[in-house]
Amino acid sequence: MSRSGNNGYYFQRINEAVTEELAIRFGKMYFNQIPSIKEDLGMVEKEELHLKENFDEAQKTSASYSAFPDIGSITEDGELYKHSYSDERRDLGEFIRIIFQRNPGKFQSEEEVFRVFAKAYLTGKTLELARLIEKAYPVKGAFRRIGEEK
Repeated sequence: MSRSGNNGYYFQRINEAVTEELAIRFGKMYFNQIPSIKEDLGMVEKEELHLKENFDEAQKTSASYSAFPDIGSITEDGELYKHSYSDERRDLGEFIRIIFQRNPGKFQSEEEVFRVFAKAYLTGKTLELARLIEKAYPVKGAFRRIGEEK
């Protein structure tokens, strides 16, 4: 989102999460239009559905939070590969959930909160996001602290 003169990039983890999330969404929207990979995508979707069903069942008996294990690809020998930056995307999802919950009436869905992150990432204009984070995390300098996390 922005660059610091001495300390490298701010929001590096969030930037990677937003980049990967946008790439995943792009792939889901357009990759199925490529005939040569359509069958592979069908296998990925089928395996994701199977994992999601098992994940939902496991969540009923587990009190701990765990991110859904998404699949990026499946090799010919059936090995599963997750999308990149899963920890960063899980953290981004947690920020989004908290901001959504702490701003009742401002957003209709968590997707609208994600759009604020994406807009800040793509334009470099972070004021709206900064205000949301400062409101959701009432700790002095929360936006800066989150930005400096490595």
